[in-house]
Amino acid sequence: EDVAVSAPFVTAAGVAGAGVVYVFFGSATGLATTPGVTIRGGPADAAFGSSLTAVRWNSTTRSDLVVGEPFGDGGSGAIYVWNGGAAFPTGTTTPASAPRRIVAATTANWFSGSAIGWQLATADHDGDGTDDLVATAVFGNAGGAGAALVFYGGTVPTGTARISDVPAAGSGTAVIRMYEEVGFNLFGYYLHNVGPTTGIADPADDLAVGYAEDGVAGADLKVLRSGGGRPGAAGVARRPFTIGRGG
Repeated sequence: EDVAVSAPFVTAAGVAGAGVVYVFFGSATGLATTPGVTIRGGPADAAFGSSLTAVRWNSTTRSDLVVGEPFGDGGSGAIYVWNGGAAFPTGTTTPASAPRRIVAATTANWFSGSAIGWQLATADHDGDGTDDLVATAVFGNAGGAGAALVFYGGTVPTGTARISDVPAAGSGTAVIRMYEEVGFNLFGYYLHNVGPTTGIADPADDLAVGYAEDGVAGADLKVLRSGGGRPGAAGVARRPFTIGRGG
């Protein structure tokens, strides 16, 4: 196995707070003592590497590296995905080398300034056997809401997916579930895959999403159950949280 570690607030190539991710390759004799890949963030204070996870989108046997940069793309945030295997970079590189990038649409919308990629997790949220990517955005709707976003495996295109809560255009084939929480409580500050929670016959992974402002009434933790599977069309589809019901 390989190991990726990050230092999201360090100075990279002379840029303060750009962030760096180091990948140490494993072998039959153990983990390398020096990184095989160094990925240096670009913009100042973008905090590249604030969140890390891995998905198997490009191959069923090799993991793809996913890196969050919540203050990149002008503060809207960005998520980068590098394919595993022979296509994975070596040496020193930048986020521009990622085959997939998820950012907010250029036209103002809920995700503008939202810090996409604050947290990342991998889960099979619809129970189809394919990894889904889960990300949070804590400053959505001009800071008035947070959300957990599920990017369903097999739907996110190569290239740049620009997401918006208004039109689906720009996100290509990406199918995205949006669990939104209105309020200035930083919903999505914490994110975990807690696995199936409704019994042995439950095939889908559920999500635990926490707040930063736990002094606000009701702002503790929500478990988001898969419920009705994935949305039927590309783009961002909201699903309200209802106590006692999946998703």
